[in-house]
Amino acid sequence: MVEKQTRKGTVTDATGQFSIEVNPGSTLVFSSVGFATQEVVVGSQLTLTVRLKEDVNQLSEVVAVGYQTLRKSDVTGAISNVKARELNIAAPTLGQALVGKLAGFRSRR
Repeated sequence: MVEKQTRKGTVTDATGQFSIEVNPGSTLVFSSVGFATQEVVVGSQLTLTVRLKEDVNQLSEVVAVGYQTLRKSDVTGAISNVKARELNIAAPTLGQALVGKLAGFRSRR
């Protein structure tokens, strides 16, 4: 998430909590892979709750490869698909959520 005017930003923790100091009237831009970007104008509130909406079109065009992101059209070889609703969101890491969902996939600790 970044402040639109200054590009000052922050990231959320594992539970989605974040902290940033901005002036009232500032616009915060929230974005995440697989979700539509959302802009929120800050008023005088001390807390802010934002729910991002899934962007299915964006997800079909991105393939996560280790620590890189590639376009699906640029990848050759074996590709597996896992739908978000099939993942165990209670798993502490993405790797652990994928165990048992992809043939030959093993999570490193």
